[in-house]
Amino acid sequence: MEALTRKQREVQNRIELILKVGRDLLSRHGYRGLTMNRIAELTEYSKGTIYQHFGCKEEVVHSIVARGTHRLIGMLSRTRSYKGSCRLKFTLASEAYFLFWRLYPTEIAMLQTAKSSSVKEKISLTQQEEFQFLEAKLMAELCSTIEEGVGAGELSLPEGTSVQELAFGSWSILHGALSVSQGVTELSHVGIDNIVNSVRKNFQIYLDGCRWKPLNNDYSREKAQEIASNEIFVDEFRRLNK
Repeated sequence: MEALTRKQREVQNRIELILKVGRDLLSRHGYRGLTMNRIAELTEYSKGTIYQHFGCKEEVVHSIVARGTHRLIGMLSRTRSYKGSCRLKFTLASEAYFLFWRLYPTEIAMLQTAKSSSVKEKISLTQQEEFQFLEAKLMAELCSTIEEGVGAGELSLPEGTSVQELAFGSWSILHGALSVSQGVTELSHVGIDNIVNSVRKNFQIYLDGCRWKPLNNDYSREKAQEIASNEIFVDEFRRLNK
């Protein structure tokens, strides 16, 4: 790979700073609190300089969420290489989601905003297609482990159910619950003391319902948490616990 020139490094550093400031604004003040004026003020660049890189705040949101999705895809990919049953690997994928939720809450919170019509109409067609590509790649990571489970004889797909449908059901449980509970760790008023543990249980109930062996996977659920923290995502957990 060719080394970047000094000017290219300066441009890259500027973009990184803009995105960092944008992410901080989103985290503290939400979508409405993100403005190009505020980004210019906090980065100490002129508005003209900011607009050289991002045409509007919607492009900033898109870039932040796209980068987060890249990270999540990479985390899911690492779970597929673990030596163990396919159901354990799929459970490890759920642990990757939980960890991502804790490390990148802003990206989770902004995901639906980035997909909304108000953002789509402001960003380019190329950027829209990039996001569709990333979503397809993310789903492909889940599908690959399901297909491996079918090939290994651990799983027979329910009649009339495709690999993609089973993957989407799994993704819905994980992403849906975590999005709804953004910024909340318990819902004791509705009888849920620990959201993540409740989602973990429901995820395994779903896999049991699909007859994915081994059934009654309590051992694998607990083992997955240990493997995730001590083997696969050591650096991420170290960063989380700082």
